Amino acid sequence: MPAWMTARPSHFSLGRPSKRRGGVADGLMREAVRLMQGGNEINWRLAAACAYIGAYQETHRVLDRMSPARSNQLMNRHEALVWRLRRHRSVEARMLAELLSSLRRLHDGAQYDFLTPFDRDQAVMLGTFMSQYREKLSAFERMQAPFT
Repeated sequence: MPAWMTARPSHFSLGRPSKRRGGVADGLMREAVRLMQGGNEINWRLAAACAYIGAYQETHRVLDRMSPARSNQLMNRHEALVWRLRRHRSVEARMLAELLSSLRRLHDGAQYDFLTPFDRDQAVMLGTFMSQYREKLSAFERMQAPFT
């Protein structure tokens, strides 16, 4: 079992601290960590929701600081956010797009597919994706690369 799964929620690393991070995203991420450490499927499913929504909110905040969003009525909000990352010229932004999409798939499976069990291994995978995503998003934000 990874060390982060046995750590208390207050000691779990949520990526590099940043004064610019939003309180809502941080709160959702902390709640995801707490729920992942729970002992039942309901907690793990709720952790998936908190982790994805926190990652989405944080990504939205970072991208809005870099470049205001253009309204796109043909895409849902997740698709529009991923599209904004994919159209950026950097490899880092495209990697973020793939990680956010992975978090979304885990979220959707946890929230809507009740015929398939959602087990602790999936919660571990979710924690790994969440940590990687936050670290990469923080590094991307520090780059402050302009959109084209």
